[in-house]
Amino acid sequence: MTNHSMRATGITAYLKNGGSLEIAQQLAGHASPVTTKVYDRRTDEVSAAEVERIRFE
Repeated sequence: MTNHSMRATGITAYLKNGGSLEIAQQLAGHASPVTTKVYDRRTDEVSAAEVERIRFE
């Protein structure tokens, strides 16, 4: 667990709950929205259906 992982968790949770990138940027104290997007982990999630596609035969 690092400061960066905690920051990513907070920003991702905020955005998943309907928060805007602009406000997340302000809350995080980032000068650029590009930096805030680095911490957005919403696209990292994998559905259970995708995991079930892994088969060993």
